Amino acid sequence: MSRAVREAFVRLYDAGLVYRKEALINWCCSLQSAISDIEVDHLHLTGPTEVRCPGSAKVFRRARLSWRRCLPWGCTGGCRAHPMMVPRCSRITMSFSPSPDPSGEDLFINCKELAREASEAVHSGRLALVPAHHRKAWHGWLDNITDWCVSRQLWWGHRIPVYRVTALDQREVWVAAHSLEEARRKAEEREGIPVASITSVAQEQDVLDTWFSSALFPFAALGWPGTQGQHATLTSRASTPPPCWRRVMTSCSSGWQEG
Repeated sequence: MSRAVREAFVRLYDAGLVYRKEALINWCCSLQSAISDIEVDHLHLTGPTEVRCPGSAKVFRRARLSWRRCLPWGCTGGCRAHPMMVPRCSRITMSFSPSPDPSGEDLFINCKELAREASEAVHSGRLALVPAHHRKAWHGWLDNITDWCVSRQLWWGHRIPVYRVTALDQREVWVAAHSLEEARRKAEEREGIPVASITSVAQEQDVLDTWFSSALFPFAALGWPGTQGQHATLTSRASTPPPCWRRVMTSCSSGWQEG
């Protein structure tokens, strides 16, 4: 399984479909990790509500902030309660706001081209959705897809197979590889850094979103990335688009041949 995960990610990276940037993500300050959209619950608040505030010295009511006379009286514009939806982590029921990863940039997969191929697979008949009325939801989901943040700041999972290569002149490059030796070789072949001038090679600390590896499980079970199972008909019983489109997109990117 680990071999399949590394192979699929390296292919995506080398194809230019993986990029690194600092962006707003679903960051859980308690787990200290990015979480997926499916792990976010939305709580409907109709009035003043006590919330947990990690890192604060003591528990307090947010409402008390309004008691401080920071503004002249009469300038608040009213005191009516305004209903709102508050996102919170489904694992620990902790409220949060979308924010960048405090530790820096995250890795994203550009899903536009992969979504186009997954949509075309249905149009061409290579992929059949049963019953057929699910085609509308399928295309609607893929037409409005956003890039996928695959970085997770956890200690369990498949470690992302990208390496930061540092040279004597302090130049740093990132390459995707199966091993440290391959990372050194790629840095020389693709980035022009002689192996003799490389001072350090360090693998990314983050792990992959579990949906990445789970999407590859059927292919790995059939022998991929070996020759076994390259021509096979697969059936998924997923009733919602996310698990299925991830599997289809990874099959498009990994060169899997549908039977």
